[in-house]
Amino acid sequence: MVGICAAAAAGRIPVVAGVLDPGYYDAIAAGRAFAGAGADALMVLTPYYTTPTPQGIRDYFTRYADESPVPVMIYEIPYRTRIAIAPEVLHELSRHPNIIGMKACNTDMYHFLKVQAGIDGSFAVLSGEDTLFPVQMAAGAKGGIIVTAAALPRTWCRLYEACAAGRTQEALGLHRRLIPLLDMAFAETNPGPLKSALDLVGVAAPRVLQPLVPPASPLRERLRAEIARLLEEEAALR
Repeated sequence: MVGICAAAAAGRIPVVAGVLDPGYYDAIAAGRAFAGAGADALMVLTPYYTTPTPQGIRDYFTRYADESPVPVMIYEIPYRTRIAIAPEVLHELSRHPNIIGMKACNTDMYHFLKVQAGIDGSFAVLSGEDTLFPVQMAAGAKGGIIVTAAALPRTWCRLYEACAAGRTQEALGLHRRLIPLLDMAFAETNPGPLKSALDLVGVAAPRVLQPLVPPASPLRERLRAEIARLLEEEAALR
C-alpha cells in the first residue's frame, strides 16, 4: 500500500506511513520496510501496552529517530494508547534533527498549550482532531491530519486557509457547520462510519476488519445524507 501511494504521489507530495507496532524491533523493521517502499517520512505511534515511563518514551523515540532512514513524526493519541507524552519530553524530542513534528490527538487543550510553549521552531505540530482543529490552529498548530477531509477536501481546505490567515471567527463558523457530521463520523469507532460513505466521493471501501464492525444502519444513512448535503455545498463553491 505504501508503494502504491508513493507511485501515485510521484514526488509531488510527501508520503507519510503510519507505524503502529507497540514494540521497538517490530516498529523499526516496519519503518525501514515502508521507507524502502517509498515513504518520505514515518508517523510513529507512542508505544503502548507496556506503559513506559516518560524516560522510556523519550529514549524510544530518540533511538527510533537515530536509526530511521527517513524523518519521523510522533503520533500521540492517548485515548487509544492510554499514554500521554509529557510536554517536557516533547520539548526535548522536538530538537532531534530527525524528528520533524507530531500528530496531536490529545484532547487536553492545556496539554496542547504546554507543548506549544516549549517546542523547537522547526517542529510542526499538526492537529489530529477534526473536532478541535480551529482551536488547535489558533493555539499554534501548523495544519492537520483530518479524518473527514477524505470526504470533504474543499471544505477542509477553506477551513485551513481561514485558520492560517488568522480569520478565526470565519474558521469557527465553518467548523460549526460541520459539527453534525463530526458527531456522526465519530459516533462509532473510526474509521467505520466514514468508510461507509466514501463511495460518495468515488472510494468504494466500506469494509472494516475485525474486531471492528460496520456502523449501524441508521447511523450510516444519516451520515451519508449529511455528507451528500455538504458535497452539494462544495460543488456550489467551485
